Amino acid sequence: MTIVSSKKFKMLAAVLLVFAIVAGASTTMSKTVEATCSHRFATRTPLTYPTCSSAGINRCYCPECHYTWYESVPKTAHNYLRNIIRYPTCYQTGTAIYTCSSCGHSYSETLPKTSHQMYSIYRNGHTEWYCSICNHRFS
Repeated sequence: MTIVSSKKFKMLAAVLLVFAIVAGASTTMSKTVEATCSHRFATRTPLTYPTCSSAGINRCYCPECHYTWYESVPKTAHNYLRNIIRYPTCYQTGTAIYTCSSCGHSYSETLPKTSHQMYSIYRNGHTEWYCSICNHRFS
């Protein structure tokens, strides 16, 4: 028979507690106590805040029945910042890169071509049309 040292047992208990918290299992009292109280005045204390890459954990406490439980808080959305690498023109598409300011996740997007920016010049009795971006002449 192997005897587990107290330090190893405490470490194992801590690991199991974390798994129980993440799984949403309650860590104190029985389900019968939980069923008799509505927990309407329960307080939630964040133990870890959620980010875009990991869920958070709240410790919940009911002052009426002294029941304590843990709940998972869903991940937040990414906070993307847009950086235009190449602006679109009337003759080529553009490129934008979106990067999350929290976790660094990024993706790129192709920006569609713009339309021509037309202007006209009246010469020799007729109007000539040009694009101010690509300088193409349209008759």
